[in-house]
Amino acid sequence: MVPFSPLDLTPQLWLDADDASTITSSSDNVSQWDDKSGNTYHVTQATGTAQPKTGTVTRNGRNVLDFDGTNDRLFRETDTALGRNVTGLTVYWVASSDNNTANVQIIAFATGTGTARVLSGMNSSSQFNAQGRTLDADSVAGANSSTLSTFTWYATCAVFDYANTDLNLYVNRTADGSNTSFQTATTTSNTDSLSLSVGSNLSAAANFNGQIAEILVYHSAHSSTDREKVFDYLDGKWGT
Repeated sequence: MVPFSPLDLTPQLWLDADDASTITSSSDNVSQWDDKSGNTYHVTQATGTAQPKTGTVTRNGRNVLDFDGTNDRLFRETDTALGRNVTGLTVYWVASSDNNTANVQIIAFATGTGTARVLSGMNSSSQFNAQGRTLDADSVAGANSSTLSTFTWYATCAVFDYANTDLNLYVNRTADGSNTSFQTATTTSNTDSLSLSVGSNLSAAANFNGQIAEILVYHSAHSSTDREKVFDYLDGKWGT
């Protein structure tokens, strides 16, 4: 039986901290994390003091990136098609938080108007949170999970079903938060995302304090069958 690969479902973005070939670093400071999807949406950080660490923390015997919660972030300020002209979007992330006391972002990307298309991270109530907008002119809406624990690894999935106005969160496979009137039922705006940030929001604030192991973004609202395939892969790899 051929093992499942995230590429089987055609990701738009795939960041994998366990793949050393995708990480450029010096003295454990990460200056670039390469996208494995084939879209070359690599994220970078030129400032040494704002670079997350690699090779210092592991999960399930595998390397993860460590973000300090102060100014660490990796980003891209070149056009991407992330979330552009789609009826659904699914974002997975595997992470562990050292501090749940502030609003922080694990992954964020912005539309052509400079406003947030997707924000996925944690809120001040120690919950996973996913937010975004369908059309560029829409207000941001979101959903929260139940309360989470620090120093605990979670595999989380946010499904933005723009065609059916639903936003659903799944934490370690379990449905855990939803917004069934997320936005107007339609396809997202046909504008590029001009920026992508990992470990902070789009303004280099709301910095995440903890570890990030893997991020996957797909241009569809994953069915339960597809979610289980990805969760099987993530659980087997990271022991979540």
